[in-house]
Formats: sequence, structure tokens, C-alpha cells
Amino acid sequence: MRIGVLALAASLLVAACSTTMTGRKQLTLIDDAKMDAMGIAAFSSLKQEGKLSQDKALNAYVGCVAAAIVKVVPPEHGPNDGRWEVLVFDDPTPNAFALPGGKIGVHVGMLDIATTPGQLAAVLGHEVSHVLLRHGNERMSQSILADTAMSTASVAAGAAAPEYQDLIVGGLGVGAQFGVLLPFSRKHESEADEVGQIFMAKAGFYP
Repeated sequence: MRIGVLALAASLLVAACSTTMTGRKQLTLIDDAKMDAMGIAAFSSLKQEGKLSQDKALNAYVGCVAAAIVKVVPPEHGPNDGRWEVLVFDDPTPNAFALPGGKIGVHVGMLDIATTPGQLAAVLGHEVSHVLLRHGNERMSQSILADTAMSTASVAAGAAAPEYQDLIVGGLGVGAQFGVLLPFSRKHESEADEVGQIFMAKAGFYP
């Protein structure tokens, strides 16, 4: 039985091995369409539970910087329809995030830290890079592989089930918004920094 489980795990590792934009090999068991669906669902929940900023000037500013960043994202790595949704949340905590499916959120508190367009571009480039580098998929895949009772199908199908919420929102990088503390690894943060700075520079910003 153990040999069979190990053989299955080995076959999954081979079949799900992909390469990031930086050339690093990674394990991604969940297909992009399912990741997009989970990202869109999580963003919808955040919109329902959170308070959106009604400041038109602030929304226009954040939207302008975000548009410049996503414009330089290679089309093959962006959302299927090429559309990104950018929202500003009236939340004082200094936070920003991006989700599969072309979703970007910025807390007003982040603008107290990122006080210039270049600094905000650096933050957004970093967050978008986490998505494009499939870091959420990689983290969730590692959790699935470590738990023999879990499968990609059960996670995707049970995206709204309470037992999968911590895994999904943590894996997507928005755990803090749902009270789940699961930060990205140093490797992921470093990789997102590297790619994010490239996007920021291509968009014409300086930190």
C-alpha cells in the first residue's frame, strides 16, 4: 500500500511540474481555471464583507497605477479575458493583494506606507507577481500532497466549504483578511520582489 502511495505521489510530481517566469521548477497540481475560479470567489467574498472606498480621486489614482503595472504583464500570464478588476477597500491596515482571475485589492492604509506612485507600483508589482508565479497554486499543491485525504478535486469542488477555507484563502495570499495567518515563504517573497521590480521598471516607475 505504501509503495502504491509513493508511486502515485511520484507520478503527480512529474505530471504537475511547471516552471516559473524566473525559470524555477515548481509543483502545481491545480489547473489555472480552477485557481481563477477560487480567486474570483474569494474576491467576491471580500467585496461583500469589506467596505469599499467611495473616494473617487483615490480610486482613480490606485486604478491608474495598477493599470500601468498590468499593462506590462505578458498576456499569456494574465487573466484569460485580459481584464483586471482593481478595488480600494476602506480599511486602515497597510495591505494590498492580488488574486488569480485578475483581481487586485488595496487597503487605504497601504497608501500611508506607499506614499508615492513608485512605491505603490512596487507593492502592486510584487502582489501581481505572486499570482503570475503561481505561488498560491504551489502552496496549495504542497498542502494537498502532504495530506493523503485531500485531493485537487475535493479542494476545487469544495471551495466554499469551511474545512477548506483556511487552505484556500491562505494559499491565495489573502489569509489575513479572513483571520488566517499563512505568509508566503521567503523564496516566494524574493521571487515576487524580483519579477515585481521588473514590472515596475517597465511601467516607468521608480520606488
